[in-house]
Amino acid sequence: MYDLAAIGARMHDVAAMGRRHDVRVLFAMKSFAHEAVRRLAAETLDGLDAGSRAEAAEAARVGARMISITDPIGGADVDTGAWITCEDAARAASASPRARLAIRFAASHLVPGDDAVGGILDGSGRRTSRFGLRFGEAGWIDRARAILAAGGDRVRGVHVHHGGVAPASPARLVACARAAIAAAAEAELPLAWLNLGGGLHVLPDLDDAFAQLRAAVPREIELVVEPGRLFARDTGFAIGHVRAARELADRSLRVVDLSRACHLRWQQVAPVSPPAATGAARPCTFTGPTCYEEDVIGEWKLDPARFPVGAPLVVAGVNGYALGWNTGFGGIAPAEVVLVS
Repeated sequence: MYDLAAIGARMHDVAAMGRRHDVRVLFAMKSFAHEAVRRLAAETLDGLDAGSRAEAAEAARVGARMISITDPIGGADVDTGAWITCEDAARAASASPRARLAIRFAASHLVPGDDAVGGILDGSGRRTSRFGLRFGEAGWIDRARAILAAGGDRVRGVHVHHGGVAPASPARLVACARAAIAAAAEAELPLAWLNLGGGLHVLPDLDDAFAQLRAAVPREIELVVEPGRLFARDTGFAIGHVRAARELADRSLRVVDLSRACHLRWQQVAPVSPPAATGAARPCTFTGPTCYEEDVIGEWKLDPARFPVGAPLVVAGVNGYALGWNTGFGGIAPAEVVLVS
């Protein structure tokens, strides 16, 4: 269950911050696979960021004013003058003649020091993103110039991929922007458009971050961000019911019809429950209904007496990515999705 009104209010607030500081705000479509939310984003924000052929087509269908396409397969295209991210010359050559092109760089190489969670483990023991040109590595400049040669004067942008590392401070974003501008200059790319990607949900003060970014990036460069989880933060809940209860030596076990494997992938949730009375708290493990060891929703110190068979379990912290992964498994149905306002 998601609070659509709260999502819309946050979109309006972030759009206003963007206008105040001359920062274009796009919506990362993959972060919330629901047409109502995507239409709301198209109406409220500057545009949509698409990661596949299907998303690009939907972005055009819902009337996005600006479309940024970052498709790892390379097949997505719309004949609307969209910004298309390229990692090789073949992608630049195959893009629509009306498209504007950007070269993608890995943030982990523009601003070294942070691990890219889920990325590729290189010989140094660090994890780096598998997407984007790796600034400073052998051959990067040749790849960039090959894209420029294939795309011609349509190549005017840089798109930064953070690879799972969220920029937790404005300083990280500013350093990334400055490094991207320097990389473009070294590649002799006449930079007109800088997309700094997403991960903005962890920033404590987005308005201040936008102000610092705009102060660091020359006004003639169009500055773009593409948050996703930011808009659904604190708006999503999941509701299940206890179907079996067992008491173990070291904990209480509750099996619910809400599944981590099916319904809550990529989610960090917390129970909505009153605190236990003194002495009543016990570790309570809540598992999904599938016969799969890793289908565990979480373990928290609660009063197990509040969770007999049939009692509800409500968890907060569900973001829009849960919709993209929502599925059935082993006879368990996908979760019903409700948007309320």
